[in-house]
Amino acid sequence: MDIKRCGSQPSAKAPAEYFTGAVRIDPLFQAVAPARALGASVTFEPGARSAWHSHPLGQTLIVTAGCGLVIGLSFWGGFSRLWPRSRARLRKLPKGELLEQCLGACREFGRDRAFLWKAMGMSMLLNLVCVLQLLALANGLKLNISPLALGVIVPMIICVSALPVTPSGLGVRENLYVLMLAVPELNVAATQALSLSLLAYAGTLFWSLVGGMVYASLKERHHLAEVAQPNSAGAN
Repeated sequence: MDIKRCGSQPSAKAPAEYFTGAVRIDPLFQAVAPARALGASVTFEPGARSAWHSHPLGQTLIVTAGCGLVIGLSFWGGFSRLWPRSRARLRKLPKGELLEQCLGACREFGRDRAFLWKAMGMSMLLNLVCVLQLLALANGLKLNISPLALGVIVPMIICVSALPVTPSGLGVRENLYVLMLAVPELNVAATQALSLSLLAYAGTLFWSLVGGMVYASLKERHHLAEVAQPNSAGAN
């Protein structure tokens, strides 16, 4: 077994006959006879792309990150417009049904041009509420943290803790608060930062419970109204 540390192998510039633009190749493993397969991590700078070429023995591509045209097309239904058979091919992919549902959710942005701005406005409003909650908790704990610092730190932590790393971001969120509040400009002790994070999470759970109860109540009323309408129509 040959174990190599990450970053221990030198990077190289991609050959111009296979790529266009600035492309970096980081080797992962080399082909050792009798094997002929090798692996490499390819990083494309903005505007770079693959030049037209072929692999007689085939090639396996693993996309680890990237965004741009694909996301834009999914928002505005570009796949179906440009490639009518894209839906059928999408369903053949692993988790194809899930991908199709995701594209359908993104399509809402294209149906209503104001939907994106509404979603962004709602997101900013929710982030502002979270910042105000942390500010009130910090004042209660006698922590001297400026609103501007919390306005920068809290949205960043919310975005990172939303990643599927741990259930509900447990552990990730607390560590981020401890690290970010420990900078010399703020100098908040680790125990105080941890207390602030746990209290904020407890508040989030409380309001989530309240929101769930309100949603369940409204959903039940809406369901009863739908049931009552056919009955009233049948009576008439």
